[in-house]
Amino acid sequence: MRLLTVLILVVLSVVGFAQENILATVSKYKKVNMFVRSTPVASYEVVGTMKTSSLGKGSKYQGKAFGAAGYNQITTGIDDGLEKYKKKSKGIESAFDGVIADKAGKLTLIKLDPQAKGAGQIGLGADANVTAEKKTGKLIFYVCRPRAEHDEVGELTYRQGGLGETMRGVTHMDVAINGLIDRGLRQVKKGEMEEFDGVVIAQRALDANRVIGTFVKFK
Repeated sequence: MRLLTVLILVVLSVVGFAQENILATVSKYKKVNMFVRSTPVASYEVVGTMKTSSLGKGSKYQGKAFGAAGYNQITTGIDDGLEKYKKKSKGIESAFDGVIADKAGKLTLIKLDPQAKGAGQIGLGADANVTAEKKTGKLIFYVCRPRAEHDEVGELTYRQGGLGETMRGVTHMDVAINGLIDRGLRQVKKGEMEEFDGVVIAQRALDANRVIGTFVKFK
């Protein structure tokens, strides 16, 4: 019985540690919180949707929603959403303060609880829970940063279609993220990098032809 109790406590401590480590602060684009491969911690109201798969048809954003591991689709989607709300209402500042990119080709426009961190058009980004890559279980911090204390154990660049690179996934974003994780795992296997818990893909690290990931291990 005592052994069972100890095992339960160990499991609970591990679960609690994992839950703490998936908390992140998202980045903003034009004062709008970007929840990409993540979900808001605070409550929110859905105020609309945008289809980024057909984004730009008949608008000034045509031809811009490509590359950068899906990042351009998100930013041009926000631009398009802001334009549409600006035409409908003078209160553009209160229209929406976040987008959730949880499905390929779709953005969900949200309004965060006014009391939540990151709500409104000023201040730092909102808190979010990030997701793990299904095959490897590695945490994905896409245009967000982990809140928990961590060490950076390496930085790698992924070029889609590069020699020896994997092409695992359906969308540009999936392929880039999975490619980075796979490359990191190869480095670990060769003893050229420490084990890691997740990869951080910051705004500065997104480019039309390459994606840079910083690999992190939590303390």
